[in-house]
Amino acid sequence: MSILLRKAGSRDLVNIFQLYTTAYAGTYPDPLFSDLSLLKSALSSENKFIYVATDSSKIEGESVIASLLILYDPGNKLAKASGAVVEEAYRGRNLTRQLINHGISDLQKLEAGLD
Repeated sequence: MSILLRKAGSRDLVNIFQLYTTAYAGTYPDPLFSDLSLLKSALSSENKFIYVATDSSKIEGESVIASLLILYDPGNKLAKASGAVVEEAYRGRNLTRQLINHGISDLQKLEAGLD
């Protein structure tokens, strides 16, 4: 297993959508993850950051196995994590915690003064 944590990009759009659809049987309450156009907009947003964990050892290639949304308010230097999902086979491996830590580290690099 080769897991990589990174900021999501447009290439991840369909995989993220499928992850939420599968995990929640199409009933995820936040429309951001159930509407492809909203998800696409979020991926290029200046205050919404989506992070993913991928497993490149899966047969179908690099596959999104976990995802997390971080909403960032630059005026108040405040970040809020939400919308975490982990593929069932990968649960129990602290991927959500790892994504949160990775996201915080990434935001600290982008924003001076963020603690």
